[in-house]
Amino acid sequence: MVHKVKFKQWNCILEFGQYKENDRIAISLVEEETGEDVATVTINLDKVSLSDNEVIIKDYSENEGVYEALVKAEIISRAKRYIHSGFISAPVCDLLITVPKI
Repeated sequence: MVHKVKFKQWNCILEFGQYKENDRIAISLVEEETGEDVATVTINLDKVSLSDNEVIIKDYSENEGVYEALVKAEIISRAKRYIHSGFISAPVCDLLITVPKI
């Protein structure tokens, strides 16, 4: 199943991968028509404990607004908690969709 989300001016589809360090889910947005990369919307903080269906969302810098876009598209839940690392605060959310086998 293809999952779509509108982020800023882009109509995107989600692409899934895994972080090499710990096999956690990585999510990227790709422009639907051109296939161009738009953003990587997850971050991997190895020292943070996550359950299998949780992701940390990068909603700062060039990704500002992606959290709300993903919530609106019913891809993720509202933040369960926030992780603070350096100068950033990132929401930890449940994935509300089934991730294809990677």
